[in-house]
Amino acid sequence: MLDNLTQRLSQVVKRLRGEARLTEGNVAEALREVRVALLEADVALPVVRDFIARLREKALGQEVTGSLTPGQALVGVVHRELSALMGGENAALDLAVTPPAVVLLAGLQGSGKTTTAAALGALAARQGKRTLVCTIDPAPRLADALGVGTLALGMAIYHWVEGLAWPDAFLNAAMLLGGMGPVDPLHTTAGKWLAGLYALLAGVVFLVLAGVMLAPVIHHVLQRFHLEADERNPTAGD
Repeated sequence: MLDNLTQRLSQVVKRLRGEARLTEGNVAEALREVRVALLEADVALPVVRDFIARLREKALGQEVTGSLTPGQALVGVVHRELSALMGGENAALDLAVTPPAVVLLAGLQGSGKTTTAAALGALAARQGKRTLVCTIDPAPRLADALGVGTLALGMAIYHWVEGLAWPDAFLNAAMLLGGMGPVDPLHTTAGKWLAGLYALLAGVVFLVLAGVMLAPVIHHVLQRFHLEADERNPTAGD
């Protein structure tokens, strides 16, 4: 997040080089870059709105001294408010508990949990602690297990009930699981009943797997929607 914010603020500073002072227009443009960086880092929308509101208030009242450009003055405001948002002081990692000391990181996919966990582990190691980093994110693994298990169930139905060879059983089960429909006709009543129930199950599993894979994308799209709504009405969350 900080690297992304730094890059966006650098672009803002370049665009403000020709400006003589901070105005409502150039401040709004700069705050949009800050808002985008925070939303792309999966910062909660209410936190972003409150933070941007404080930045707007401080930036519009900021006096630009002769040694600073408007861009540098704005970066100073962002730095001070971001430091205040993150606590304002360096808080030590308190591991003075009966071992093992557990640090739980929870967040959306792509929000930086793994990187943060590795950094915390390296910090604890420098302090003489032995560390273990593990993941307990169940959703992808459960989705994989659900997909494989459903495919195996379909293969068993087509092989043992309908008498299809394993390659043909795999083809029919995979086609149903993928929403395409079976390839070979069914010849037994039991096979038809079981294949019909399997088709219903495969449809539900398909939707679940699609939801797991698309959840991060949908989340970012919704955040973009909130960003555009804020741009149309910047005082809505103030």
